[in-house]
Amino acid sequence: MARMVDMIRQAAVPPNLLRAAAKGSLSVPPAEMIEILVLLTKNPVFAEQARTTLASWDEAACQAAASNPHTPREVLEYMVDPRNRRPSLYAVLLENPSISEPKLAEIAAGAGREVIEQLLASPRVNKSRPVLQALAGNRELRDTEKARVQALSAVQPAEPQPSGAHAAVSGPETTDEEVRAFLAEHAAEIAADEGKPFHVIGGIEETEIPPEAPVA
Repeated sequence: MARMVDMIRQAAVPPNLLRAAAKGSLSVPPAEMIEILVLLTKNPVFAEQARTTLASWDEAACQAAASNPHTPREVLEYMVDPRNRRPSLYAVLLENPSISEPKLAEIAAGAGREVIEQLLASPRVNKSRPVLQALAGNRELRDTEKARVQALSAVQPAEPQPSGAHAAVSGPETTDEEVRAFLAEHAAEIAADEGKPFHVIGGIEETEIPPEAPVA
């Protein structure tokens, strides 16, 4: 038997059923209901209702979909779009391997403050040189955050170069000691670039940089 989402995709259901679907009123598995709602966000008649329903949809079901690498791509792309952001879902979305690094880099380059904070807290982002480099260019990044992102990026292994049949070998995992060493070595350049003094005390979490002056 065909799934309801496939029937909707094929325009094989009447408008009254689509209306019920946009309100989340169908008796289908939670993952399929989310897929149907995302599909209906592109429907010219029911898009607004579907977006409203998704914004308040069951937290546990949304968490399960956001963390599952087998969730359909269009669902993950909808969820990770900052315009549809639910703070409680973003942390697991950033770690989902089905969301590509180029997509994360695109998000990082133009993210607002709330998303920046979640990117900075993401273990996956902190180990991805392309995403860190994109984040470093974000104009919303604060001076202290930029210094930390640049330090993390500098100690990540470079992207592997094509080498015929030879497989790329991953570099070692970055340690706090490596980050501290980079910060210490380049403290003068960072301080000059940011116009603020800079002191390395402990691990990366303990790197102290004076806060920015309050903005009037």
